[in-house]
Amino acid sequence: MIRQSCARTEPAYALGTTMNHRPSHVSLPTFTPTKERPLGVLFVCLGNICRSPLARNIFEHSARTRGVLELLRVDSCGTGGWHIGDPADPRAEAVARRRGLPFRHVARQVRVPEDFREFDLIVGMDHSNVQTLRRLGAPEDRLRLMRWFSEPDRAPTPEVPDPYTGDDRDFDHVYDLLDRACAGMLDALNLRSESASGSERHA
Repeated sequence: MIRQSCARTEPAYALGTTMNHRPSHVSLPTFTPTKERPLGVLFVCLGNICRSPLARNIFEHSARTRGVLELLRVDSCGTGGWHIGDPADPRAEAVARRRGLPFRHVARQVRVPEDFREFDLIVGMDHSNVQTLRRLGAPEDRLRLMRWFSEPDRAPTPEVPDPYTGDDRDFDHVYDLLDRACAGMLDALNLRSESASGSERHA
């Protein structure tokens, strides 16, 4: 079982909203992404060495498999700056290898306000991440919790737990949660590759 405590924790902020905030009113981007104007997706966790790097690499791999990666600009970051420039946690890299996932990562901290202008979807792993992003000025209509995409009918939306203080089984569990959520996100976005669209027009 994953232990929820972590070596670093988000500070608490009194924002007038609860940690169980479920952004059910948030709309997905309505424009049609292209190679020239890709859809920006930013995955966010606390330190950017466990959950959000896995989410980014799983999402990119799934999008590549579906033939729509060219329509996306994907990145990850942390709300904290403790690991800037570091590689991912070795256990995150290990679970990626076990699953055959191509994996690359250098940790960074969220850039304010640049990331809030440049990314169309800003996806936090847990309620605390979303609270911090909101405090930093992230647009409300761009914020999502990761597992909303796999379990949209659950209220409050469940979190992707931090495996930092756990073991390999915890990282495997997190990988499975992220894999399902990434598939749900791609289904929700319903992207069509430009090459496929062009083929249909000329059929």
